[in-house]
Amino acid sequence: MTRRVFFLWVIFAHIAVSAFAQLPELTYRMDLTSLDDDSFFVQLDIKKYPHSSALFQFPMTAPGTYAILDAGRFVGSFSALDTSGRELTVTRTSVNQFRIDEARRLARIVYKVNDSFGERIGENPIHPMGGTNIEPDNIVINGFMTFGYFSEFQNIPYRLRVTMPADWKLGTALVSKDGYLIAPTYDDLVDAPLMAGRLTTAHWTMDKTKISVYCYSEKNRVNATWLRSQLKDILNASKKFIGTLPVDRYVFLFHFREDTGPIYGALEHNYSSFYVIPEMKLEGLRPIVQSIAAHEFFHIITPLNLHSEKIVPYRFDRPTPSRHLWLYEGVTEWASDIMQVRTGVIPDSVYMQRLREKLLRNDRYKPDISLETMSLGAYDVYEDQYANIYERGALTAALLDMKLLELSDGKRGLRDVIMALVKKYGAGKSFTDSSLYDIIVDHTYSEVREFMDRYIRGSERLPIAEYLIKAGYQYESKYETTRMRNHLGLFEVMQKDTMVIVTSVDPNDSVCTGLGLQVGDIIEKMVLNNIDLPLTDVSLIEFFSFIDEGASFAWVVRRGSQTLTLNALAGRAPVIEKHRIRPVSDPTPEQLRFRRIWLHIP
Repeated sequence: MTRRVFFLWVIFAHIAVSAFAQLPELTYRMDLTSLDDDSFFVQLDIKKYPHSSALFQFPMTAPGTYAILDAGRFVGSFSALDTSGRELTVTRTSVNQFRIDEARRLARIVYKVNDSFGERIGENPIHPMGGTNIEPDNIVINGFMTFGYFSEFQNIPYRLRVTMPADWKLGTALVSKDGYLIAPTYDDLVDAPLMAGRLTTAHWTMDKTKISVYCYSEKNRVNATWLRSQLKDILNASKKFIGTLPVDRYVFLFHFREDTGPIYGALEHNYSSFYVIPEMKLEGLRPIVQSIAAHEFFHIITPLNLHSEKIVPYRFDRPTPSRHLWLYEGVTEWASDIMQVRTGVIPDSVYMQRLREKLLRNDRYKPDISLETMSLGAYDVYEDQYANIYERGALTAALLDMKLLELSDGKRGLRDVIMALVKKYGAGKSFTDSSLYDIIVDHTYSEVREFMDRYIRGSERLPIAEYLIKAGYQYESKYETTRMRNHLGLFEVMQKDTMVIVTSVDPNDSVCTGLGLQVGDIIEKMVLNNIDLPLTDVSLIEFFSFIDEGASFAWVVRRGSQTLTLNALAGRAPVIEKHRIRPVSDPTPEQLRFRRIWLHIP
């Protein structure tokens, strides 16, 4: 037995050494001193490539984006060279893939990467927090938009050497060794964005965690020292909420500019997060910076330390949707707000206002799509509904937290369940995507299954009033104010792409009666004084209400295959507001007790 085991050990050791010897050595190089009109060259040096042909892949998607990126769209010239500098045959097999022949001779790949910040793309646009930016005084590099990989060598070490102007600073979570930035795998390489240029910096240590802030500010209105003071509150809140700072280092990369495009925000990574935020006065920036930073930092918990097999290991070459974006993004958004109120960063009135804002934004989306269905369709059929994960997903998490606190008499809420699951699974162990509901029930109560079936797997209207009253807050879905306004009909609409679709009509409204407006009508334009005013966004309805009471107007609608012109006279009615949340005037002892348990306030 001993001799047999030794013999097998020798065989396995030989195989392991042989396999290790066949792994290529890969070193990326970027020269940021030589930039070319919103583009730069990337060089990959290769030693000992073991195969006769190579498939070089750029990501189709990337962690945390839940979108089609097709990074190869931003790759220009591409060449593969041998040790003598002679070009090898390269065939572009798809937008993201290049096949290289005679790959055993392969010594170097050189390609051009184009800036994505300045591109206005109709299909599959790249949001700035996930793109590349090239300017004379700064450069932003998101690895998944910059670096490719050999399809069979995603899990081997990569090195990166960056050459940049002497007066520039470089911010990244990658570890430096002997003049190179080191990544154990391709996933680690692209998990750490880089920002270089004219930056301000701040560094400190909190509970053995090294914190770094790098800041680029286009107009020099924001600096890293100011950011440090804002982030300290959030990191303290995170520590109290999570119980610890769960990493040994963390890097915040902030990019402030006047024109961020239609979308701004941040993208999370294991040891860093990258932010693109409009440059404005500091008093307006504080809540934006703190809320987004709280969200991104909590991503260390989920999905980075709590995820299904759909997330880890990651497939960069094709999307693998998970059912549980409600967990990865909805719970994270809930945590970013609740941790602030529980630790005193914001008062309960601000938290209630944030709940209201989420309810208002939730109204813009289809009400009959469940969070699970929305998650599974985020890459394609429900791409236009995905952002509601941050609204309805966070609202659902808030109610689930209250449900758990109620069932456990205040001993165990959603935070406690999440941290127990993180302890069970962690970064290196995935749960099965289809089993999470069972796992949560096993760790909580049987009643939680009904909640998830109704509000996560199903699309029932959230019982906001029923839950908030437990803590002594009164919720009204609609309420009449004392203000008056002119109006063009009391009806509700939903936005779908550029279509504005009627979802409800007030049967008691004389203007709607005169119009003959029906649920399902698609409003194309308003006609006033023989002038056509196209309607492509729901916000324009309020803008159009400038006309005088009694003035004649018309909505042009599409109803089935017909186009109809509906005429009426403008009306006047009280302003109706939505989603009011107020503390009750005389809360009961039970309500006050639950409020203390829920929000941790006196």
